[in-house]
Amino acid sequence: MDPFTGSIPASGCGKAERSLWTPAARKALAYRAGGLLAAGFASGRPSIDRALAGEYVANSLSVEVRALVFWAASWGLKRGDVERVRLTGPDGRTIAESTSSIQRDEAQWFRFIGRKRPGAAWLRGRYRAEYTVFRRHNGTETKLYEAVREVELR
Repeated sequence: MDPFTGSIPASGCGKAERSLWTPAARKALAYRAGGLLAAGFASGRPSIDRALAGEYVANSLSVEVRALVFWAASWGLKRGDVERVRLTGPDGRTIAESTSSIQRDEAQWFRFIGRKRPGAAWLRGRYRAEYTVFRRHNGTETKLYEAVREVELR
């Protein structure tokens, strides 16, 4: 039985009876045009394979890491979507930021931004990254999704 239509597969197409999902489940399972796969921090140039394998999951890093890089892996981006990324330090200052437009449809997309260590060590504290994707439709820009991640440098 198909839980979306309530029909037995042998009954053929287009013969929806009644969905077996609760209203809350139907809402949770609603179609999404794109989304975030994962996001986090790395201490150098990240790779999508290693990121999706869960290799960059630290909640804290050393103040001596040679670079601080925020990364985000997404799916379902469309030409013209706009992504905004901002990385801020514990003092609230922006370390890195970027706004760019997606040039073609992307089934899977990987974005990263960061900086090399300034001097001998990073400022101790909590660093924050914000990644937002907007989609334009009929002249209106709508937030498709947002990811906020933090990492402690000790």
